Amino acid sequence: MKESASASHSLSLSNPSKLFTVSISQEAVNGALKDISDKLEAQYAHKVTFVKCDLDVWHAPANAAKEVSSLTYRLDILVPELC
Repeated sequence: MKESASASHSLSLSNPSKLFTVSISQEAVNGALKDISDKLEAQYAHKVTFVKCDLDVWHAPANAAKEVSSLTYRLDILVPELC
C-alpha cells in the first residue's frame, strides 16, 4: 500500500467529516478508497475527496489549495506525500 493510501486509511479511523487526498494519481486515490472500503466501511470512503496536484507544475499546489479552500472552511491536518 502506498503512503497516501496508508495515511488516508489511518485518518479514516478517526471518522472525519471530510478527508481530502491530494495526489497526482487518481490510481493512488482509488487504492486508498478500496483499502478504506475493504477494511472499514464504504461510508468512510464516501467522505474522501480527490484533489489532483502535480508538483512538477509550479502553480498546481496553489490551485489545489484553492480547490480545497472552496470545499471547506477548515483544515485540521495536512499530511504531505513524501516520494
